[in-house]
Amino acid sequence: TATGALETCSAPVTHPLAPVELGLSKTALASPVTVGGLLPYELVATNASDVVPVESGVLTDTLPEGLSYEPGTAVRVLENGATEP
Repeated sequence: TATGALETCSAPVTHPLAPVELGLSKTALASPVTVGGLLPYELVATNASDVVPVESGVLTDTLPEGLSYEPGTAVRVLENGATEP
């Protein structure tokens, strides 16, 4: 001010955060399935946001009662089509 006194001003500052748009689908790849047989299925995780990349995450798939995991049967398919156990 002209008198040299300090003035304080405040105003709320907002910054819109871009939403992350994650999706997950689970699809059975066989029908019917026999008792004791394998039930192949696929999980597909997607991010529809073109602003916020998701660079890491954890996906946990809890099997329903009566199903069990067969060790060594999970395969991860990367965006480029490559696979890894």
